[in-house]
Amino acid sequence: MTRTILIGTEDSNIAYLLQRYAEESGFQTLCVHPGNSLFDQARAAQPALIILDIEHDNPADQDSVRQLKAEPTTCHIPIIIYSYLDELSDALRAHIDGYLPKAVMYEDFMALIQRIDSRQSSNETAPHTRGGI
Repeated sequence: MTRTILIGTEDSNIAYLLQRYAEESGFQTLCVHPGNSLFDQARAAQPALIILDIEHDNPADQDSVRQLKAEPTTCHIPIIIYSYLDELSDALRAHIDGYLPKAVMYEDFMALIQRIDSRQSSNETAPHTRGGI
């Protein structure tokens, strides 16, 4: 069964790059605009992970991440932030599982995906305390 990465972005160029990286890595992709459709799609699709493109460290992005992590049906899904931001707020950092800079190379993309995948696999064999991550 092919696993899915949900990509939340408004930028078609970023969507294309992340889709290409994910598909070259054996994942299917689903692209949505951030906001309510992201939450609804995450609940429905139950992706292996979510990559959320953010331009600013703003409350709306924090709310989206917090909502995904608070919902029992999505709290186990790892979230990666894709951004130009060098520093994320502590509030946002507390809820995410990884960070990719916007000039990411394929090798760095894969290294982070593999690290998260390996953490998720080891959490599946350990008792769950926070939805698997």
